[in-house]
Amino acid sequence: MRIEYLEEFIVLAKYMSFTEAAHVLNMSQPTLSKHISSLELELKAPLFTRNKSSLELTMAGKMTLTHAFTIMESYKHMVLAAKQGGSMSIPHLVIGGNVGLRAVIECINALDAHFTEKFNADVIELSDIETNPYAPVNMNDPSAPDLLFVYMEENAESGDLAETRLIARSTISAIISKHHRLAGRESITLDDLRNERLVKLEGNFISSGWLHIESMCVKAGFTPSCRHVYFPRITDLLKTTTHLQQDVLLLTDDSINQHSSFISEKCTIVPVVDERAYMPLVVAYSLSNGNPLIDEALDIIFELKRKAIQES
Repeated sequence: MRIEYLEEFIVLAKYMSFTEAAHVLNMSQPTLSKHISSLELELKAPLFTRNKSSLELTMAGKMTLTHAFTIMESYKHMVLAAKQGGSMSIPHLVIGGNVGLRAVIECINALDAHFTEKFNADVIELSDIETNPYAPVNMNDPSAPDLLFVYMEENAESGDLAETRLIARSTISAIISKHHRLAGRESITLDDLRNERLVKLEGNFISSGWLHIESMCVKAGFTPSCRHVYFPRITDLLKTTTHLQQDVLLLTDDSINQHSSFISEKCTIVPVVDERAYMPLVVAYSLSNGNPLIDEALDIIFELKRKAIQES
């Protein structure tokens, strides 16, 4: 059994979409489908029920998923033990969190180019660790990534996150119905949202956003009214925006650009031009982490940030 097929199965079970999972895995949809079919053939059981518009885990798929998590966790610990035991002569740098954001991708590309030239080998590993805004990752845990990119106030209480440094302030825009009273505006401020009902997205990869949206509104002098929407997959963005009616959905411009194909044509996008309206993106790391690449990586990231400020 190929370990990468098992990892691909876990990602597909998370997103329940071949298109979305293939995008996350940076591979073609036909290749992913072929790998999952091979896994099903090897296990002699169908893992998914394939419908025209959706996927569902079969009972065999649900049972397999439980063991798949255990196997992958054991595999990661095995790799980590091998590194710590000195069996790998080339160090590795594990990066986790919001690795799909434009600012983070720029950092990853810069780090990859630098260390590939230095070691003549790939040293960057991307972690699929889920981040919980209410319980920050313990950066001193052996299974934690070396660098974690998350939305968090730079000076916020970070528990076992030994240190955080601001990387970017992600700008915000409002997604609203074309029939909304603000739809004709070139831009709005937070004050314009004082009497509006906002959409509060709740899901396994977007839950941290509302914390910052609420914080922005409080800084503007009001507590936002909200409508809760369960949002387990990015494909649900189309359903959410189709049925916005008079509610307002706030997202970072990075997210809007990345997932523009899932925004309904019934909506328009209005920038929120307000110095209080942004998502603070930080890089978190542990000062006691023994990885020799961390200091060098941080120097590259902060130099990249310095150049971006000079050019803006």
